[in-house]
Amino acid sequence: MKRIVFLLIVFSSHIFAQNLLNNPHFDTDTLDIDWPDGNGTGRSWVSDDGALADGCMEVPTTNNNGGTLILAYSENIPVVPGEKYYYEVLTKVLSSSQASGSRIWIKWLDTNQSYVGFQNSIPSNGVFDSWEPILGIFTVPADMYFAKIYVGVSTTSTGSPDPSIARFDDILFEADLIFTNSFEEIVVP
Repeated sequence: MKRIVFLLIVFSSHIFAQNLLNNPHFDTDTLDIDWPDGNGTGRSWVSDDGALADGCMEVPTTNNNGGTLILAYSENIPVVPGEKYYYEVLTKVLSSSQASGSRIWIKWLDTNQSYVGFQNSIPSNGVFDSWEPILGIFTVPADMYFAKIYVGVSTTSTGSPDPSIARFDDILFEADLIFTNSFEEIVVP
């Protein structure tokens, strides 16, 4: 019974939590407004992405140097220091490209909305040609009042002029309503 109650709480929390990002689902082509292009690489909107709802953001690069390039980012999002935030993104790395993976970052910003070195980052798990979730729960560092979400593609060191391509969809960033309390406080006896 406790497991059922816990699972109901986990799945229902996202119903009440508010996604703090603009246009996180990429169902329409409004990327130029909400998700600026990080490196001028020709980020684009793909309508037929194989997901249940149409639309995803595709980020390509031809800088195949073995690194990970930030290719798009969100607006600055107000957050509360010491509070936990949940994020999730669906990503698809195209095997027909030079890409070796994808990655999402959260960079924490101070009261002046400046980056001062605090960030969290999670890579994809090496799944190609199908949608894979990347998710995490992080506590905002002390004295950080804004977050900026970045997405990018990891490349192989081939030097090839062929593109490395990753796609992103359904990005969630919300205040964590579940793990802010202990398990005992959540589950009603």
